[in-house]
Amino acid sequence: LELAKSKAEIYGGNRANPHVYLNLGNAYSQLKNKKLAKENYLIALEICKEFHLLEDEGRVYFNMALLFEDSEVDKTIEMIEKALAIAKELKNINMQEEMYDELYKSYEMKGDFKSAYKALKEYHLIKDSLFSDERRKDVELLQADYEISKSKAEVKELEFLYKQKEFRNIIYILLIVASVIIIVIIAIGSNQRKKLNIFNK
Repeated sequence: LELAKSKAEIYGGNRANPHVYLNLGNAYSQLKNKKLAKENYLIALEICKEFHLLEDEGRVYFNMALLFEDSEVDKTIEMIEKALAIAKELKNINMQEEMYDELYKSYEMKGDFKSAYKALKEYHLIKDSLFSDERRKDVELLQADYEISKSKAEVKELEFLYKQKEFRNIIYILLIVASVIIIVIIAIGSNQRKKLNIFNK
């Protein structure tokens, strides 16, 4: 990531830059190096604002919120609220779910149980709507699978009926041929009998 950062700085203005700094911030955050994490988040934030990258900006605010200690819960809430405002502006439901999940925990830690309850309620509303949407998609997929299976069954049935019709046609032709052969044999036999009768007379 540091190598990517040095390359990104050589080619300044690259729209991919914020992702490099955001990921570096996340990496330093995991290493508990809050100073370097914050430095990289702030650079990412600056680039996001410059290029109007709203979703990335929201992500930066959200990740910065997780840097603060329990004693700095107000700063955590402030950052999450900023991220949440962006998520709402973008109508990004998945982002909102993530933000509300962290927000209710932060309010709970602060002891503001009324706000915690509101955030938790919003979280569950979004989660339920996402769940319902997933179930609807599952039903649509099952319906599509059923329609495909039904179509395949109809094709097989048509193939079977066609083969049945072909088989019947072959039987009819064989019956006609057999009938003609029998008629010819009878005609020949009848003709020979007539000749024998004439000869006997």
